[in-house]
Amino acid sequence: MTDPRAEHSQTTTGELERFRVRTRAEIVAILGGLLQQNALVTVYFGPGPDFFVTALLAVDAERGTVVFDHGADPLQNQRVPRAPAARLETYAEHIRVEFSVGSITTVDFDGKPAFAAPLPPSLLRIQRRETYRVRVPKSRPIVCELPPAGGSSQPVLAQVRDISLGGIALIDFPPAFALVQGTVFERCGLRLTNDERLDAGLELVHVYRSPHAPGGRGQLVGCRFLHLSRAAEARIQRLVHQLDRDRLIAD
Repeated sequence: MTDPRAEHSQTTTGELERFRVRTRAEIVAILGGLLQQNALVTVYFGPGPDFFVTALLAVDAERGTVVFDHGADPLQNQRVPRAPAARLETYAEHIRVEFSVGSITTVDFDGKPAFAAPLPPSLLRIQRRETYRVRVPKSRPIVCELPPAGGSSQPVLAQVRDISLGGIALIDFPPAFALVQGTVFERCGLRLTNDERLDAGLELVHVYRSPHAPGGRGQLVGCRFLHLSRAAEARIQRLVHQLDRDRLIAD
């Protein structure tokens, strides 16, 4: 397994320090925003390339703690509290957020096991300009058509939660429908509007299943676009810019 941390070796610590946030109130606000967005968070821990994908479950300013979900691998979950520290990283609203936590413990959250740690003393909040990821509003839904499954002749439908030129995040799958990280779909359909459909290949990069939400609605799947034509790239870029402008006007 390739360790995604290798990509950060190209950026020096000095270059990153200008993005560091140290104010407690701002840290709580940023983490609270990630919680509200249900952002996918990658947790790196241990001396080797150990990592898993999860989501934040709670940010408690009073107690000074952050709670995040267990991963899918029970053996990894056993090792996490023994690690001296872990680094958490996510991309949300075309911004990278990264922070480290220590003293990780296993706790009960809504009747399910989760991890808790003290709030980080600082975090990095880095603007990503090369790929803008925007949330798809409920007033203008985008539906993704995945290949039929389980002997059905009909495509599996999911809602696009956010979109960028690089990929999409999918939610609201049918009940009992499960996806596996690493799966490649050579051809999927994106219904951008009632009259417009765009074809694209998808690679499932992250699959997060929340034990706190039932069935397919508990899945959040991060996908990378494959085999996009130039026309499709241009159309997605226009759509991203339009959604971003609409969001700014609404704000």
